[in-house]
Amino acid sequence: GTRGEIDFIEVPSTLFEKFAFHPSCLKRYAAGVNLPALQTWLRGQVSFKALDMQRQLALALSDQVIHHDQDHRLPGSEASEVFVQQMEEHTFVPHKR
Repeated sequence: GTRGEIDFIEVPSTLFEKFAFHPSCLKRYAAGVNLPALQTWLRGQVSFKALDMQRQLALALSDQVIHHDQDHRLPGSEASEVFVQQMEEHTFVPHKR
């Protein structure tokens, strides 16, 4: 395993993922690939980007609420309830309990 910050560890994979699907990279390295089909797939990837961003915001806010006080951590059941509350307050999609 690794003992680094998860966000820092994910940076290379995130950058390479964005780089790999950039149109200039695809034109250069995707010889023989059905580009129209790939472009359709790429357009589909951005369709729900706003909903994903809302979910990430709710996760970040939940993290702030749960870990704001190092001396008083919430038990798992309360932490789950915090997440549900943040999802209901900050997203358009209701979260099932």
